[in-house]
Amino acid sequence: MYKLLIVDDEPTEVRFIRYIINEYKLPFYVCAEGENGEEAVELATKHEPDFVIMDISMPIMDGLEAAAVIKKKYPATVIYIVTAYEYFEYAQKAIRIDVEDYLVKPLSPEQLVKVLKAGIAKVLSGRLKSAKEQKEFLHEMQNKTAVRRQLINYLLAGVSSGAKSTGYRKLFDKEKFNPKTILAASLVDDKGQTVNGGSLPEILANKINDKYGNDWFTVLEGGSIVVFSNLSVEKMNKTMGASFDLWYAENQVRISGGVSSILNYEEISNSYRSVERIRKNTLFWGKQGVFNSDSFNNSNYNMPDMVLLQKELFNSLLAKDTKSAISILQRLLDDMRKGQCSSEYVQKYFAELVTLILSDMAELLTSAEIAILKEKVEKHIKDVETALDLKNNFNMLISEFENKIVSFGTSAAEHAVIRAVEFIKLNCNQDISLEGVAEQFFLSPSYFSRIFKKHTGEGFASYLTKVRMEKAHKLLLTDKYTVQEVARMVGYNDPSYFSNVFKKHLDISPSQVSSAIHDKNLRIQDKKVRR
Repeated sequence: MYKLLIVDDEPTEVRFIRYIINEYKLPFYVCAEGENGEEAVELATKHEPDFVIMDISMPIMDGLEAAAVIKKKYPATVIYIVTAYEYFEYAQKAIRIDVEDYLVKPLSPEQLVKVLKAGIAKVLSGRLKSAKEQKEFLHEMQNKTAVRRQLINYLLAGVSSGAKSTGYRKLFDKEKFNPKTILAASLVDDKGQTVNGGSLPEILANKINDKYGNDWFTVLEGGSIVVFSNLSVEKMNKTMGASFDLWYAENQVRISGGVSSILNYEEISNSYRSVERIRKNTLFWGKQGVFNSDSFNNSNYNMPDMVLLQKELFNSLLAKDTKSAISILQRLLDDMRKGQCSSEYVQKYFAELVTLILSDMAELLTSAEIAILKEKVEKHIKDVETALDLKNNFNMLISEFENKIVSFGTSAAEHAVIRAVEFIKLNCNQDISLEGVAEQFFLSPSYFSRIFKKHTGEGFASYLTKVRMEKAHKLLLTDKYTVQEVARMVGYNDPSYFSNVFKKHLDISPSQVSSAIHDKNLRIQDKKVRR
């Protein structure tokens, strides 16, 4: 539908135009009606109509004056001037104003419909052309952005010379890409967590680019922002603080990163590696702002004796004093922060420290448990972005270590037997063998057999049979399963063999147990019926 404004001081003319629109089902709706040129200008400003049909001879301001004002403000609006007088000077003025048509009263329905349909066709054609041009423009800009971002990835990876020698050369030449600085930054919310999803990184990347960049910028996969600039580091530093404070007020995120000069085009990848180190360190230690030199180093920090620290932590674990272990960790992190240690150094140190603790725990845990804990160390110590994450993950590992460590009197062998007993009880319906269970705990069958008998008082096979018979007896007492079903449920495929083993251990056959329980249940039901 198209918006139509009708302006005429004769009500009959307004009604006639409305009638024609309705009768011929033209795609218009009348957004407003006016009686003079002044009203026409006000209503056009308010409603921004697509079409205006307006009489010339009206009080206060005539139609031609009003048309001139509306056309100046809304050039795309289609205006029809209607008059009862076919004066040449009116027609001339209407042409100069660029009205669509000059119509003389009385209008015939056919004439009005014809000019309105022609106007609709013109407007529709203009809209389609505009939409096509806009689509082409957006497509061109999207392609340009995609090419730029692909080029940035090449440059950051150090293949700049190869990129310039390919089909990208035209873009370089056209853009005259010769940045002076490179900025790399992460977004951090009020909880200290990095923002690596959603639209916010893209929004802030655009804002940083608008303020400092040259339209060469991107958001990397992890959510970090990279922006090239033609400004010097000094000029950027002068206004960065105020800009970042403003963006924090708007989005509640802080910016942490680094900025560095680019000496020449071929050094872009080296400059990026420099600012990327700064970004990781500022993010790790929770620093806010953008830094232009890597102040994080290890030269002024005296590394504590790792072996002594390991023993101190391990003794805390043996004493089940988790608070003491966590306090040691916090003290170490605080010292490293003051010493401005790099995040890489801190993560490497903590990974080695935990590995040493695990070596002490090897005497108390099975090989399988140690292997699982080593995997967790890799995940929770080496793959962290912030010191807060490192602290939380380290605390979690320490608590898990403490839970795994048994008291001083329990040896690794005893612990293995305890786990083996649990395994047997849970899996007695399976085809279990001494060799298979020993393998579960990375022990030789002969050694496992000896320690199992020592700590349980009986051999593996005897213990397994006892567990199976106890479970079978409980199942038979439920009166829900046949003897054959119970045999399978405790790991016996041969019901006859199962019956023999059952009677040998319990001095009663499984069928006798089943019959006795069944008869008892029948008597109970019979009593209930008689009542």
